[in-house]
Amino acid sequence: MNILLRTYGGLFENEIKIDEFFIAKKVGITAAQVIRNLKILEAQNLVEYTQVNSDLSLSFLVPREDDKTVNRFSREIKQFLSLKKEKTTNFINFITNNTRCRSEQLLFYFDEKTIRKCGICDVCIAHKKIPAKNVASQIKEVLENKKQLTSNEISRLLNIFEKDILIHLQILLEEDQIIINNQNKFQLKV
Repeated sequence: MNILLRTYGGLFENEIKIDEFFIAKKVGITAAQVIRNLKILEAQNLVEYTQVNSDLSLSFLVPREDDKTVNRFSREIKQFLSLKKEKTTNFINFITNNTRCRSEQLLFYFDEKTIRKCGICDVCIAHKKIPAKNVASQIKEVLENKKQLTSNEISRLLNIFEKDILIHLQILLEEDQIIINNQNKFQLKV
């Protein structure tokens, strides 16, 4: 009883809500024991105690929404969802577009003025690749015109990476269509 009087001032003047768990913690007993003691005091007509099954209360800080308020929020939600859908569509288009340079796509998306191909993305590399038969025929054509060339010279003339040229030269050697002379130059087999 003393802890109640010390903790809650004005117990004799007004009805006051008390926290059974807080009192129990201060006294060092369980909340169930506090409730039991308060019921005993009520039975002795010393206090009026009404136990509340829930200490939760809910109060709205803003007025209840009406049709006008809900509609305002629904427009914003629709706009948000539309934006999300557009971003998702743009992302899927970016991934699936195999014809336009990735760098160009990104620059266009961010409204950049200077748009040029990067030359190093998967799309640019795919466009640079020339079918194998075409490279082999180009090598043979260059050798017909120039007669004897090194792999480096062939690479520069055809504007194809030397490592790709070497692969095709090896194939042409295996197919016995070209030979290597004593100067380590390639020429057509006569």
